[in-house]
Amino acid sequence: MTTATSIWESKSVLRPKAGGIDPAQLFIPPHLVLRQSPHPNISRVGDQEIDLRCAIARPNVPAYARFIRSTSFDDPTEYKLAVEVLFLGLNFDHFAAERWRLSALHPSNLHNTAYCLRALLRRMREDGISLHEVKQDWLDAWLDSARHLDSTTLIKWIGLWRRIALYTPLLSFEGVDFLPWGERSASRITGHRARTENKTPRIPEEIYGPAMRWAFFYMDHALDDVLTSRRWLEASRSHRAPPWVSDERLRRYVAELRRDGKRVPTKADGEPAWFIIARESGLSIAVVQARRSLIEDAIAELGSSLLDEEQGWASLSGCAEPWRTGIAGQLGRASSREIQHCIAACYLVIGVLSGMRDSEVTNLRDGCLEIELNHAGNPMRYIVRGRIFKGKKDIEGAEHKWVVIEPVARAIAVLGRIKAHLTRTRRSGLSPHQADLLFIQPTESSVSSTLALTEGMANGYLNSFVDHCHGLALQAAQRCGAEAATVKALFCIPPDERGFRWQWTSKQLRRTLAWFIANQPFGVAAGRIQFGHAADLMFEGYAGTSPSGFRDEIEQERELARMTDIVELYEDHISGHSPGGPFGRRLGDEFDSIQRQLEALPGVVVSDERRNKMLKNLAVTLHPGFLNDCFYYPDHALCRLSGDTDQGPRWSACQPAKCPNSCVSQKHRVAITECIDDAQTMKKVPGLSNVQVKTIANQIDVYESLLASSNR
Repeated sequence: MTTATSIWESKSVLRPKAGGIDPAQLFIPPHLVLRQSPHPNISRVGDQEIDLRCAIARPNVPAYARFIRSTSFDDPTEYKLAVEVLFLGLNFDHFAAERWRLSALHPSNLHNTAYCLRALLRRMREDGISLHEVKQDWLDAWLDSARHLDSTTLIKWIGLWRRIALYTPLLSFEGVDFLPWGERSASRITGHRARTENKTPRIPEEIYGPAMRWAFFYMDHALDDVLTSRRWLEASRSHRAPPWVSDERLRRYVAELRRDGKRVPTKADGEPAWFIIARESGLSIAVVQARRSLIEDAIAELGSSLLDEEQGWASLSGCAEPWRTGIAGQLGRASSREIQHCIAACYLVIGVLSGMRDSEVTNLRDGCLEIELNHAGNPMRYIVRGRIFKGKKDIEGAEHKWVVIEPVARAIAVLGRIKAHLTRTRRSGLSPHQADLLFIQPTESSVSSTLALTEGMANGYLNSFVDHCHGLALQAAQRCGAEAATVKALFCIPPDERGFRWQWTSKQLRRTLAWFIANQPFGVAAGRIQFGHAADLMFEGYAGTSPSGFRDEIEQERELARMTDIVELYEDHISGHSPGGPFGRRLGDEFDSIQRQLEALPGVVVSDERRNKMLKNLAVTLHPGFLNDCFYYPDHALCRLSGDTDQGPRWSACQPAKCPNSCVSQKHRVAITECIDDAQTMKKVPGLSNVQVKTIANQIDVYESLLASSNR
């Protein structure tokens, strides 16, 4: 008879050896335990379940990632190996492994590392090879089979192999006794090149615009309807009474209708409006429906009145169409899903307009918002205080503050209302370490080990919210007739350029904000939020070297924007539209020189990468403007004051027709033409003095000279 132990031994790819790690040692070193953790540090190396909660500060870490369990592994010995590798990842002195760029593991990443190790062991079992038998040729074959993965993932897997080799002398099993891939860096092995461009997709304006419009509507109007519906639903559930009391309440309701000369409310199909009758009589819908005969007698006596199907709902912004149909407040069980959509709306507004990461948004807590007032007592600045976790050696993160705009402050206030409602209606309270979180799951009972929004959950909330809003917009467009075009333009969320539904992720929100600050400093978001204003306020919170890294992302976006502009100028030049302005001739000469160098390569296809590399030096000094671009050279700048240490142009003092740094191109023609039209209109205003008229005429001459130079 084959025992369970022999089955495991036959499947094992590990060969034990003498020594190893003492199973009685604490798995998590004391210096990694949170200072105010509600969970004790009790897990030891030999336990069948490792509890990591005492060392994980981020609330968005999923519940499953807070434990390492033996049941997740195919073999008990493989679980033991994984625990030892993870233990050493926390406790080993990695100074000698600097050449491999191996550092101590973070407690929140241990579960993912265990998953990767389990996958490697399964691959070895499939190939019929043990860990101590692994050689470089097998590793090369494994790497070739994994080339479909992106290079950053492969770098992590290579790091895991090297970690196993580094820890082998201390493990309870024979491991890798050589240096995997030698001294070569993981980047060279995978062919990885450091990316200068953020590959996270930016949400197109035509997609995020309607979504933001819906988010503001949910915060300002829909939430009131949803909370009202839930209060009515709770009231109908709470009214439990004996049958004779229910009969008396219903007769009293009919008597009040008779006294006030009102009729019994009904729906379009002739059915009684059970929800309204139940609400007004203080009974549940089931109790009222059980007394149908009494209601039908009342209809026969008093008559019926058709209830407006759109009565009481808030209207969509920009049109008179209600956002829902049916009796106001009659959401029933759908109100729980609508609460989730309200949370998603707040997340979207905070994520797009603050620049916070998911771990930073979901960690916002009660009292995080501070409002600075001016001397008149009006709000002057909104500050959000929270914690940054990414890249911090302290596992509890670092305190940080974000300077935000009013919609973000409003979203935080709305979250407070939602949380108060959920806390009041939840059958089980929040645990102490979650009690002050603003983002909590909208469940009615505490059935999971965490009620915080965990990693990836916000992505699901966002996609569900956007899909739901698009469906509401289509329904509203079908109902409203004359306003259908307006509703579709404002609230329908179109697909992406491939015709597919846009897949929202929390990372895209931060990227989109950085792009707008860098590329459209005077743009408008969601129809009314000026990103120019947002950029000034929020950038103030990232002055200097910001620990959040957001300033670096913005500078990266600005560099990409400058590169795009210089390529556009070059393409216009070679197509016959040379740049104008004082700097135009010099820039044209530079473009001609680059074009000659590129054409001097017979038989070689000139790639965009080679062209951009030759244009990059010009892009360094480029500062795009409204009426002109500035190739800023301080020694030539007319806007530069004596002793001025600014690193860029002072646009308020710009003289585009005179400054040697000024360049005018085709893209400026529309703005210049509008300035000329405005000046001509201003010139005709009655009551102007001769000096004013002459000044305006001189400015018109300047604009016209710029316009002429842009048409070379």
